[in-house]
Amino acid sequence: MHLSWIMLLIVSAAAKNTTVSIQSTSVHFTSNAALTGILQIGLDTIEEGSKSISVPIGDCHNLDSYEVMTVSIKKPCRFFTGPMCIGRTTFLKPGVHESDEPVPIWSVFCEDEPDQKLEL
Repeated sequence: MHLSWIMLLIVSAAAKNTTVSIQSTSVHFTSNAALTGILQIGLDTIEEGSKSISVPIGDCHNLDSYEVMTVSIKKPCRFFTGPMCIGRTTFLKPGVHESDEPVPIWSVFCEDEPDQKLEL
């Protein structure tokens, strides 16, 4: 069986969790992360110092940092003590959050803020 170059691109895109649209002779790739949004999180860790991590909004993301001293976020996020968003969780609102002791963080789930807040 022979695969055309179009089929190879589609298979490759599927492996990378990317959406492909084919229009005439041009191929357009759109990352699913671009569809859901990406958030930059600032972390200050014992092992690596300060760094920035790109996190998809609305999806669990495993972190490579476990001993975190400071977190800086622009959207509400839940931080987990276990991989794949399991374990103990802490919900943080946008801002800079510091700890005197290192905090084990293995994964994070960030959310979009609602456009309108309900006031009673």
